[in-house]
Formats: sequence, C-alpha cells, structure tokens
Amino acid sequence: MAKQFVTFLMSDELYGIDIFNTQEIIRLPDLTPIPNSLEYVEGIINLRGNIIPVINLEKKFHMVSGMKNKREIIIIRAFNSLLGIIVNKVFRVIQVEESEIAQPPSILSGIEEEYIKGVTRIDDNSKVVILLDIEKMFFEEEVKNLQKMGG
Repeated sequence: MAKQFVTFLMSDELYGIDIFNTQEIIRLPDLTPIPNSLEYVEGIINLRGNIIPVINLEKKFHMVSGMKNKREIIIIRAFNSLLGIIVNKVFRVIQVEESEIAQPPSILSGIEEEYIKGVTRIDDNSKVVILLDIEKMFFEEEVKNLQKMGG
C-alpha cells in the first residue's frame, strides 16, 4: 500500500512527513515571539483566526542550521492540535510503497531514532529521504502546553 509524504529540506537534508499529518504549507510570515518559551519555539502566528505555535525542528533536534533563510512553514496536525514547523524549503509530495521504506540507520544526524519512521530513496535512488513520525516527535502533553502558549 502506498503512502504519501510531504518532503522538505532542513539542515541540508531531505525529510518527509506523512501527508495525513499535514494541513497546509504557507510562506514564513512575521512571528510573534513568546517570552520565556522553550528554545525551539520561534513564536506564534495568526492563521485565519487560529493562533498556532511555530517550532524550529533544527533547534528541537539540536541540529546545525542549514540555510539561514527559512522560507516556509508546514502546518501539521498532532494530537488534534495545529503546529507550524519551519523548513528551509518544501521539496514535493512523494508516493512511496511501504515495501520501499527501510529501517533507519542506527545513527542519523542528531535526530533521535524513535522520531524516525524509516528512510526511502527517490529520484532513481539518488536522494535519501528521512521519514519523520510526527506523533512521536511531540508528546501529547507537550503539544497541549504549546497550544496554551498560543492562547
């Protein structure tokens, strides 16, 4: 059975998240900072009346920042809440057969293994995509606390 993933660049690597967890992709607007928030919370945005916390996954995963000019936000759903994740650039939507998803190598650049669903190859096997598991990247309590920050 095939699954679809939204792929994006972060820290000069290609990542993917299940399209099921993705609501929309927007250009990076001005963010409203939140005083005394977690280091990886960049701020909040107002998206059509919804106040959404915006997360920097590079900071959350303690990764070296790739490109300095982040341009897009992927609005995701986790535990029935909306979060924004800042990415360098959305690449494209890919369709992958479950049989084409391999277990991740034991060591991947700074991301805890439990956050990764697997890896796959695209473009005639020349590019590797690390598939992230949104539900494991954020604890339910963490998402609820992030939502409280947004009001």
